[in-house]
Amino acid sequence: MVVLIHGYAENSDSWAPLAADLMKDHTVVVPDLRGIGKSSKPESGYDEKTQAKDIRAVVTGLEYDKTFVVAHDIGNAVAYAYAAMYSDKVERLVVLDAPIPGIEPWNEILLDPRVWHFNFHGPDAERLVAGRERIYLDRIWNDFTGDPPSPMRPPETFLRPPMRGRVGCGLGSLSSPLFLRTPRITKSSSR
Repeated sequence: MVVLIHGYAENSDSWAPLAADLMKDHTVVVPDLRGIGKSSKPESGYDEKTQAKDIRAVVTGLEYDKTFVVAHDIGNAVAYAYAAMYSDKVERLVVLDAPIPGIEPWNEILLDPRVWHFNFHGPDAERLVAGRERIYLDRIWNDFTGDPPSPMRPPETFLRPPMRGRVGCGLGSLSSPLFLRTPRITKSSSR
């Protein structure tokens, strides 16, 4: 089994091209993290360890035990927590395109002005962005696109039709603990 964990401002649909290819010879699970896409939106449980437990429940619910875990962006922190909590159940861990909060050089990265959005969270940030989410997200997408001069397309134009009938692209709250710095996860603290 391969578990694919999406990143920020994305949902599980972002993995559709890779998932389609992997499904030829693997069982593939592409969950939406809590509060994103068509997942539940509970009041709490947005920390990485709780979301790792969510993923483990899906894996065991499908009657699998060991997994390959592939993550992108903020999904890396959830994948890292999963691997720390269930190290004997992870065949391989792949983290892409972003640092893992709490793992050096995390503190140095936070000081880089190009990643200003890493420290932009909480109720004040939400009030500043409210009603102008598109401006905020376009800035991030334009800053990190491979070809900044080309016009950015809305995500709806490049997401494939949703898998298993899910529709839409959801965003977590800017004040969600998922986007905040987290302490380093160690084997002893993850069990």
